[in-house]
Amino acid sequence: MSLLTQRYAKAIFGVAEKAGVVDAVGSDLSRLSSILSDPAVGGPVLSPDTNADARQKVLDKILGDGHDLTRNLVGVVLRRRREAVLPSLAEDFAELQRAARGEVLGVLETARLVDELTVRELETRATTLVGKKVTLQVNVDETLIGGVRIRIGNTLYDGSVATAIEDLHRRLMDAPL
Repeated sequence: MSLLTQRYAKAIFGVAEKAGVVDAVGSDLSRLSSILSDPAVGGPVLSPDTNADARQKVLDKILGDGHDLTRNLVGVVLRRRREAVLPSLAEDFAELQRAARGEVLGVLETARLVDELTVRELETRATTLVGKKVTLQVNVDETLIGGVRIRIGNTLYDGSVATAIEDLHRRLMDAPL
């Protein structure tokens, strides 16, 4: 997340919050981000070689029925030649939405894919630990061998088998003979 992207996200969030259209703008930005993440679309649109009028037409088509605030934001971004912020704008905006609702995003790392019920249970436990509603994003990391690792902000809750084995190895190596 760049500082510039955060500034645009804060600006549009403030205006959207006053207008009561935070969810609509968030949805538009999310759709825009997912479309621009496709190299076939995002590459030409974000390229400095692309004509400004052509870029505007493509983005107008993408945002066809989008909210006026989103369309205005994209227009400002294009006029200022800051189109590079568009793909990551949705992520920063979503972070502001979560903060406004008193929620935080965490990352759940597991050795294998887990079912939704397990994720919800871990979210409930993490919510109890943190004191705020926690939404977990699931990542599979086979090097964990088993167990889970949860990162919320700068805090890591590590219950992985790999870490337990490393800890046991370290204690055995440090044990006096």
